[in-house]
Amino acid sequence: KDIKAPLSHIRFLAVGGINADNITEYLSVGACGVGIGSDIANKKLIEANNFDVIEENARRYVKQIEIFESSK
Repeated sequence: KDIKAPLSHIRFLAVGGINADNITEYLSVGACGVGIGSDIANKKLIEANNFDVIEENARRYVKQIEIFESSK
């Protein structure tokens, strides 16, 4: 939010520390997108072929974004 105020003409992506619980906070202050990695598919899940959990993690993000979008 502090960066976005003086640079409102620039589109920002938020990366680092994004999770399903805080993604909407970043979007609501002006991030046009987010970068997510290990919170969805960390190395242990991949090594264990635990793709059901990876899919569920991704679905949590999609749900949060859908809720955010519908509240606009």
